[in-house]
Amino acid sequence: MLLSSHPLLGTFTPETVKSRRTLYIRDLVCDAAIGAYDHEKNRKQKISIDLIVEVDPPVSPLNDDLDNVLNYDELKEGALQIVANQHIELQETLCDAIAEFCLTLSSVRSVYVRVGKLEAIKECQMVGCEIVKYRVL
Repeated sequence: MLLSSHPLLGTFTPETVKSRRTLYIRDLVCDAAIGAYDHEKNRKQKISIDLIVEVDPPVSPLNDDLDNVLNYDELKEGALQIVANQHIELQETLCDAIAEFCLTLSSVRSVYVRVGKLEAIKECQMVGCEIVKYRVL
């Protein structure tokens, strides 16, 4: 049951409540052909991808129906397809490409992408890049 009123706060209506919805994928690990150094060009490296997308609030009731929301699988598959397509030299390039893909989805307002190489420097967990992109309304 959804909260529509509260004895101390009053009644909540669509006119009195605004929302912000974010979806995220954390630590999507895959093998990627990535790296600018010669020793990185002939092998794949494990990377981690984090995505956080802010989506438009729904204009109609969700009705607990997957067709009424952005599906996480669409985000995951899009990111993995970009990784699989080609050798990418810079993590910044990969971040940009994933962010730009996310912004092609009509409900996405903004996106945060973090890509990290998990095996690049043995003394740390990962090294990487982060980017935020958003639609100008």
